[in-house]
This record gives sequence, structure tokens and C-alpha cells, in this order.
Amino acid sequence: MSAMWAGLLINLLLLVALLLVVMFVLHATIRAAVRNALRDHDAYREEQAQAHAQAADRIRSQSET
Repeated sequence: MSAMWAGLLINLLLLVALLLVVMFVLHATIRAAVRNALRDHDAYREEQAQAHAQAADRIRSQSET
């Protein structure tokens, strides 16, 4: 009877270890995806700011002439 409980305990510990590994992998994957998305978004916003600044400069230079 005690062998059955020992086997159950070992199986539960293995399940917990497997779940921890899966959680770690998912966490790392999601964190990397969010980091890449934020980097891409920052680059996009920087490009948009530069485009708006260039457009404003063109409008300013056209109105001065």
C-alpha cells in the first residue's frame, strides 16, 4: 500500500516539475514576443515622428516663400 502512495507522490512531483518547465518556457516566449513588439512599435513611432517633422518643415518652408 505504501508503494502505491510513494508512486502517486512521485507522479505528482513529476507533474509539478513538468508544469513548472512549461510555465517557464511560456513565460520566456511571451516575454520575448512582447519585447520585440515594443521595440517594433517604438521604431514605428520614431519613423512617424520623423515623417511628421519633415512634413511640417516642408509646409513651413512653402509658406515662407
